[in-house]
Amino acid sequence: MAEGNEEPLHVSEARLRRLRLHLVPKEQLPTVVIHDMRRHQLILIDVARFGREMSVRRSQTLTRACRGCGLDFVFVTAFESRHEFQQLALDCPWGTFAWFADETEHIVHFDDKPGGAWAQPSE
Repeated sequence: MAEGNEEPLHVSEARLRRLRLHLVPKEQLPTVVIHDMRRHQLILIDVARFGREMSVRRSQTLTRACRGCGLDFVFVTAFESRHEFQQLALDCPWGTFAWFADETEHIVHFDDKPGGAWAQPSE
């Protein structure tokens, strides 16, 4: 975990080595990195409040830096609220997620697949 451009608060060097992420400069790592072993995913979360958010360039840089880990990537930007999101919405790339701290039960997916699931009836 890291806040803004500061050094990470906690880094598991052993976990980074196991995931083959130890070669990624720590300042390039997102604010939070979660390894979901059940889904075989690496969830990469930047926190907008700390001056970090997923952009096309950032997600491409992280994909290149982390490609050796053999996991699927999930890119998320965490926002304090929809109001904060509105100020940065144009920078959110397709294929990423936006999460709001004041609406924890929901997440917005910028679906990058044509047609997406939006045309399906909700249950």
